[in-house]
Amino acid sequence: MINDKQLTDNQLAIIGNELKLAIGNKEHRHPLRDYPKAALLFHSINNLGYYFYSDTVERVIEISGETYSNDIIEDLKHIAESMSYLNDGLNDHVLRDYKITEEKLEQ
Repeated sequence: MINDKQLTDNQLAIIGNELKLAIGNKEHRHPLRDYPKAALLFHSINNLGYYFYSDTVERVIEISGETYSNDIIEDLKHIAESMSYLNDGLNDHVLRDYKITEEKLEQ
């Protein structure tokens, strides 16, 4: 499934509010506490069929008016890309080769 539905500014603002709750400290990284929440948020957006990549993270942060450290912004962009690739990769002819199957585990 290709995610091509575009989020509106209102939807981006809603995501910004959710992201604000997910990332407890916007200046210092807390990957084990905060990043799984962001990953789930981004993954759920992808599952709804919306385009959500690194440029969308930038737009969400811009609309939210929140200030995140550059490190956190870069990490969030990588998380968004990873979640998008995960969603798309299950059917992607190149990436699906990396999906482990029961048959591979039984060899």
